Amino acid sequence: MNDIPQTTSLLDTLAGFFAQALGRPSFALSDSFFAAGGDSLGAADVLMRIDETFHVELKFRDILEAPTPLRLALTILRVRAKAASHDLAAELSTLSSEDASRLLAHLQGPTP
Repeated sequence: MNDIPQTTSLLDTLAGFFAQALGRPSFALSDSFFAAGGDSLGAADVLMRIDETFHVELKFRDILEAPTPLRLALTILRVRAKAASHDLAAELSTLSSEDASRLLAHLQGPTP
C-alpha cells in the first residue's frame, strides 16, 4: 500500500472532500457530514474520492459510523493497518506530525 504523502494532510483532504460534496468552501473536522445536510449521493462521492486519493475502499457503513473527518480518518488508518497486517500505531507514523497531533487530541477529548 502507498503511504499517505507527508505533504498531504489527511484531515484537511477529508474536510475538503466533505466540503465539496456539500458545496461549501470549508468543513470543520469535528462536524458530522449528515448533520450538515449530507446525503447518500454526497457520501458516495466522498467515498469515491477517498478510494481515488488514498487507495482505500470504504463501505457506506463506514461513513455512517464515522461521519466526521476526524473519525473517518481513524477508520481509514484502521483499514490500511489491517490490510497491511500491522497495528494502528504503525499507520499513525505515516501521518504528518500535525495530523497525528490533531487525531490524538480528538481521541483524548470528548467525542462530539
